[in-house]
Amino acid sequence: MAPGADLGVVHAIETAWLGLSRAPLDVRAAERGWTPDAASAYCPRCGSTVGAFETDEQGCTACRGVALAWDRAIRLGAYEGLLRDVIHELKFTAWRRVGRDMGRLLGEALREQAAGFESSRVVLVPVPSAWFRRWIRGVDHSLEICRGVQSVTGWRMQRLLSRVHRPSQIGLTGQRRLRNVRGAFRGRGVPDGADLAVVIDDVRTTGATLTESCRVLRKGVFETGAGVKLWVATVAV
Repeated sequence: MAPGADLGVVHAIETAWLGLSRAPLDVRAAERGWTPDAASAYCPRCGSTVGAFETDEQGCTACRGVALAWDRAIRLGAYEGLLRDVIHELKFTAWRRVGRDMGRLLGEALREQAAGFESSRVVLVPVPSAWFRRWIRGVDHSLEICRGVQSVTGWRMQRLLSRVHRPSQIGLTGQRRLRNVRGAFRGRGVPDGADLAVVIDDVRTTGATLTESCRVLRKGVFETGAGVKLWVATVAV
């Protein structure tokens, strides 16, 4: 989307053209028999798929003994099938409606798991896209998902991170992803009192992007708020 473009026009085009060929997410989910994962289907520390009795307070076999940059992970499902399709539609065709739909589902899962927190003390932090990638793709995909989360939870959203352009992470190994994203984020602004900050992104692959995002938040934005819990919430893992 070009700078200054009328969002109303963009949304009308999405409805008139994309809506003709792609049913809403809830319809497609019903057709495929897909539902969001229950919290018991994945590790609450890292978000990896687990079976019954495969997690404890230390996490699962994938993260036990590993220091993570966040306190808890929430997801909708594994990165396959319907979730993979709709994430691609958001990122590569700029279909904002499906991003908001995914966000609403993620918001329902978050609202249930964060029931112990006062709503006014929770802040949503979208992982930003670099300006070049936003310009090329025409959408900030994590921001659209975050707006969907906000519409369900009522939690305030603050864009506490900015991002500089780096080469794509696609095809890189875990260690190369970490090196590629190191220093890509900057903290900006200060939240008005928060007990819980939820970092929102579309997919966790190796966790490099979320790790760097949370590192910056912990060492910069929330450095004076030692009691702030930091969660990550992604559509898929």
